Amino acid sequence: MKKSVYIIFTLGIIALIVVAFLFVRGRIASPASQPGGELPTVSLPDQGQQPVSPENPLGQPSVPTEKGAFGVVAQNPVDGFFVDPENVILLVQPDGQVFKITKGEEVALSSSLVVDLIGSAFSFDGKKVFIVFGDQAAPQVSVFDIGTKTWQPLALGSVFPSIAWSPNDYRIAYLADKNGTSSLATLDVSNPKAKPQELLKLRLNDAVLQWVGPQQILFIDKTSSLSVGSAWSFDLKKKTLSLIIKDRPGLGIVWGESSPPGLTFTAELGGKGGKLNLIDGAGRTIRRLNFLTLSSKCSFFVEKIAGVAPASTSTKSTTTAQSVPLAGKTFLDCAIPRDAQALDISPLPDAYQKKSLFTVDDFYRIDVQNGTVSALLKDSPQALDGSSLKVFNGRLFFVNRFDQKLYTIPL
Repeated sequence: MKKSVYIIFTLGIIALIVVAFLFVRGRIASPASQPGGELPTVSLPDQGQQPVSPENPLGQPSVPTEKGAFGVVAQNPVDGFFVDPENVILLVQPDGQVFKITKGEEVALSSSLVVDLIGSAFSFDGKKVFIVFGDQAAPQVSVFDIGTKTWQPLALGSVFPSIAWSPNDYRIAYLADKNGTSSLATLDVSNPKAKPQELLKLRLNDAVLQWVGPQQILFIDKTSSLSVGSAWSFDLKKKTLSLIIKDRPGLGIVWGESSPPGLTFTAELGGKGGKLNLIDGAGRTIRRLNFLTLSSKCSFFVEKIAGVAPASTSTKSTTTAQSVPLAGKTFLDCAIPRDAQALDISPLPDAYQKKSLFTVDDFYRIDVQNGTVSALLKDSPQALDGSSLKVFNGRLFFVNRFDQKLYTIPL
């Protein structure tokens, strides 16, 4: 009898230890957990079983024939793009050529070919575009002026491939490397006589730069499902560096327009799949997303609300109030794979970045404030693997990785 009681008592102790271990493990696996209850979550509407293989996965989609229709807006392969207020499309091809497309008619602005294009990006107003090309270990950088149709090679020395535009002027931010020490520097490319301005010395093997606000630049470690990465925020005005995300496998971040929130992707510890969270400026989770895609397949959009600025009293002359855009609602637009299992069994983001994994996506919009989800495009017979999502003039534009063409969805 005593032996039985002893066995039962021992089993009870073991059970309590297992429960305690699982509880602690759950807390560690969710480092952003906040006291005071469960965090709000965002889930997709129940769409039922979605087809994964469309009828014509690589066929030629039709060009939109009526205003507001979904479809291709440029037959050129696209690396980077911009759409101006008149719906003129500017794009850089993977071979480095620059085109302007107006109502379907294309004009070559630069026919210069580039070998081994690494990346390209347009300035905040689309009037300039930089390209990074050549050897990843020693890339070259040039800036093209849309108005003058001229190239300006930049002598930046030894730099890392990730370069970012300022959100409100013609400065670029980049990481220079000298004798194993990195430095963050900026250069005003609108001034031919301008010299690089060094802002910070630090030690980084490589990082992705995001200039997310007039006074804020993010550094994000390049990482994979097999290694951890961190993210830091640098305040240009205060010259201070703050750690916001620490040691997350497969870390990827997309930031909101000039301010939080941000979206983080973190790979699972087992090396397959991952999870998404909305974060605040300090890196704390504010909402969990109960669906899976990559942060690179999402973008934030702020819907401006018109307001009236108060009349100025600083001069003797009478000044009338003016209508100005004020901060409005923030949305997160995402290309979300129909086959979630394909992500769950793949090492992320590695498989997607190496193009050993393609996805067939539907497109959704999430209201960041209340978590409401609405479908923008789903069940398309055309296979769409959405990347580089951006909103211009009330339309969502994206590059389809299956054919590298530019598509648009009315909002």
